[in-house]
Amino acid sequence: MSPTPRPSYLDDVDDVVAVRRDLHAHPELGFTEIRTAALVLTALERLGWTARCGRDVFDITGLPGLPDAQVLDAAEQRALEEGVPSPLVQQLRGGNTAVVAELTGNRPGPTVALRCDMDALPILKSIQDDHRPTRLGFSSRHPGASTPAGTTQRPGAEGELQ
Repeated sequence: MSPTPRPSYLDDVDDVVAVRRDLHAHPELGFTEIRTAALVLTALERLGWTARCGRDVFDITGLPGLPDAQVLDAAEQRALEEGVPSPLVQQLRGGNTAVVAELTGNRPGPTVALRCDMDALPILKSIQDDHRPTRLGFSSRHPGASTPAGTTQRPGAEGELQ
């Protein structure tokens, strides 16, 4: 399988429709969201945020629900095949998919925190031709995983905080 092209929205992170559609087309279950975390990390950095990820921000040791090594290894391979740079895959592998970012403003005021889940759910969505994601080309490319409506943070909130 050849790597997928680098998503064009990384050139213009203001295109929130493209961001949302790309994330919906590439859903990843919990602890396997390497591609998603890499895209979030890259987009936040391009918006001027200071971002960290992986073991630097969260210890997954002993967490319930952590997939077995075979599932985590498959997620790592899929991320590489989908064009995630190897150094980023190494940081996010093994279920270490957390991303933490900070934006320091130039005015005094309260600290605001946003928490967003990046994982998909093990739900099959329609692939019928009349289903909007199928019709517009952003239905799930990962069998058995999807991001149903209402489960994702509205893309763009991080850009509005600047």
